[in-house]
Amino acid sequence: MSGMRRRLAESEGPGMIPGECADSAKEGHERLTSVLDSMNEVVYVADMTTHEILYANKAAYDVFGDLPGRICWQTLQTGKSGPCAFCTNDKLVDADGNPSGVYVWEFQNTRTGLWYSVRDKAIKWLDGRIVRLEIAADITAQKRTEESLRKSEALLRAMGKMAKVGGWEFDVATLKQVWTEEIYEITEVGPDYEPTVSKSIAFYANEARPAVAQAVQRAIDKGEPFDLVVPLITAKGNRRWVHAIGEAQQSNGKTTKVFGTFQDVTDRKMVEVNLEEKNAALREVFAQLEIEKNNLHANLKANIERLIMPTLKILHSRKIFPEYINLLQRNIEEIAHSFGVKISKPGLNLSPKEIEICALINKGYTNKEISDFLNSSVQTVEKHRKNVRKKMGITHKKINLRTYLQHL
Repeated sequence: MSGMRRRLAESEGPGMIPGECADSAKEGHERLTSVLDSMNEVVYVADMTTHEILYANKAAYDVFGDLPGRICWQTLQTGKSGPCAFCTNDKLVDADGNPSGVYVWEFQNTRTGLWYSVRDKAIKWLDGRIVRLEIAADITAQKRTEESLRKSEALLRAMGKMAKVGGWEFDVATLKQVWTEEIYEITEVGPDYEPTVSKSIAFYANEARPAVAQAVQRAIDKGEPFDLVVPLITAKGNRRWVHAIGEAQQSNGKTTKVFGTFQDVTDRKMVEVNLEEKNAALREVFAQLEIEKNNLHANLKANIERLIMPTLKILHSRKIFPEYINLLQRNIEEIAHSFGVKISKPGLNLSPKEIEICALINKGYTNKEISDFLNSSVQTVEKHRKNVRKKMGITHKKINLRTYLQHL
């Protein structure tokens, strides 16, 4: 007989249960012991006065060794100089010392570091005395999972706080909502506030409320998700922009729950608004510059027509250097019609000589005429023409250079 069972048998005492009664009781105790030894939970019985362990099952033996006959606080715990401060004996009996019921608690064992869900109860032992029966289930894995979950939740809360984003959900049957902590802060309500779908929609600004209500209703009716950036008025009257995302959870084709995220994007929205305001201001500046440019071009053209062209006509009538007068007249006309500005754009990267040649090509001069006018060889003019075509991106295209220049 094992030490555990020996202590159980010895506790009966000599002559306490005579004859057949003793045999029947012994058989019953053995069956009970067999059942207790098959349990995964730690089970032990201890005297409530002396704290001596009277019985321990196999699970207790596997963790703590042979226990019967030893003192519980010396064997099951570590670093104790007397009965444990957390001993539950006083919670198991009433004022008259009679068993009062089951006491349930959780505890991390100081010897093994394992967590247990404990059920203690005072019972009458074989010799009539009141003893403590303890059944302890190992919940260490559960506690570790809970701790990991707590850490994950803490991390999510911290991330949500940094990103100003919270989570929400509501049951379609009741329309009662559940918010995470961050949404309470975004809407500036107290922790005792009880949100509902209608109360949540009421937070949105008047111009946004119909769109939000329709999106929520479509999620309920059709299971459609929604993604909205809309203004909101907090409980304290502050205007904020929020990004609300919702998804529908359905069962048998019907929406049972709607859930999603809720983020304060006020800072981002203000940046967008400020940027749009600056862009609008720039568009006005550019429009004004275009008006001034057109006015300048019109004034330049008018001045040329009034002041320069009459003089050129006089020189032309007197036939003084007619070729040069014609060229000068055409160049001035080109200036008045902005060809010179277009051909001199920085993006083309044309050299002064190339610009001069382009102006002559635009007027219909041949390579020979251009070479004579510029006092250079035809080969040089042809080289410049090739460079111009390359810079304009028409090297391998069947496009006449003069035609191209006239359409700039």
